[in-house]
Amino acid sequence: MLHKAIPDREHLARAKALEADGEVDEAIGIYQRLLKNDSLNETAIGRLLVLYRRQKDYKQELALLKAAISAYEAEQLAGQEAWRKKHQKAARISLSLARKLAGGTQKLSVAGKKKTAPIYDDRLVAAWRKRKVVVMKRLKG
Repeated sequence: MLHKAIPDREHLARAKALEADGEVDEAIGIYQRLLKNDSLNETAIGRLLVLYRRQKDYKQELALLKAAISAYEAEQLAGQEAWRKKHQKAARISLSLARKLAGGTQKLSVAGKKKTAPIYDDRLVAAWRKRKVVVMKRLKG
């Protein structure tokens, strides 16, 4: 059981040690609990993706990829909305410029609401999207 008094890095170290000892299921449990507290814990996501891939558990891997991408999009959208409220004039100009220069905007569905936001993918999220396509192909064929 995770205790809030113990920092995440200690839980991550414990999970990594369990992995090294071959106790993969226990390590997976720790990583999953860490993600319940922080849905964008990159280390936990990365380790889970590796473990699921090793186990050829593509359904779990795909579910994690979808959840991680969705959490990232929600965080980006919330940050953009906060900035837009604070800087309305600059936001209008930026959105117009993004549509013309940066490849446009993307439609996101966060918490059932459809939003339009400038396209920006961090390298890690771009890798998650690429892996998601591969995993979906493996599940189909």
